[in-house]
Amino acid sequence: MGMSDFYRRLRERAGSSLLLIPAVAAIIRDECGRVLVHQTRDDSWSLPAGAIEPGETPAQAVVREVEEETGLLVAPVRVAAIVGGSACRKRYQNGDEVEYVVTCCGSRNPCRRFASRPATMAAIGLTELVERADLFDRSRP
Repeated sequence: MGMSDFYRRLRERAGSSLLLIPAVAAIIRDECGRVLVHQTRDDSWSLPAGAIEPGETPAQAVVREVEEETGLLVAPVRVAAIVGGSACRKRYQNGDEVEYVVTCCGSRNPCRRFASRPATMAAIGLTELVERADLFDRSRP
């Protein structure tokens, strides 16, 4: 899904200036312990993630984002990490700059399988996740 009306109106006022945005990411494991990732519009790979909308709890945002991006229904079970700072800063192709403060939630997928996933989704082991960090951030060389 594209930018919501709320963030579009905020961006109209702020221009391309840096915005600090609350966000969520879902850590979903399959029965083998691999983590679900999906391919984004810029061909990098990411955990299912996105901005929290006004009035939405982080748990609600996780459920919504995962369903929008993967079609899966999940239940957030715990906060795994909260990350932010310059590592979470991004400049989009249109010049808009954001820095996300991300609540990462461990989430349970009731079916625990990703067998019918499309080509834009993958299950990746943690070792490979660390070794292939270049796939996740296109700003890295």
